[in-house]
Amino acid sequence: AEVTLAPTSLESTCARSKIEDIGDGRDECIEACHAGSSCADEEILLNNVVACSSYLPCDLLELTDPKAEVTLAPTSLESTCARSKIEDIGDGRDECIEACHAGSSCADEEILLNNVVACSSYLPCDLLELTDPKAEVTLAP
Repeated sequence: AEVTLAPTSLESTCARSKIEDIGDGRDECIEACHAGSSCADEEILLNNVVACSSYLPCDLLELTDPKAEVTLAPTSLESTCARSKIEDIGDGRDECIEACHAGSSCADEEILLNNVVACSSYLPCDLLELTDPKAEVTLAP
């Protein structure tokens, strides 16, 4: 089967900000990605590498699916969990803990292995453990 190139507007249609919530934006992306859905078949993918790669923005649909086991961390997570905000016990640390909660299931090895990309988006949360005032050893200043 022949796969046609994705429209040049696909990256914008499937921008994370437009598809994170269930609604029209997500539906438009799903519709735009439908033409590349046959790329899930390995043989079709191998025979249409260039065309199929033009549908890469569609991968965000799975990573932002509200029904997924783990969804991508918020884009603001890195700043929310910045070391300067979480080293002291208080609001900043609490905000980071709250933002990291959605990725807590990644501690389960099977969930981690099935959701590597989404789980890796929670890496800034590792700083919580490294800056825990109750820990025996914390990060050097």
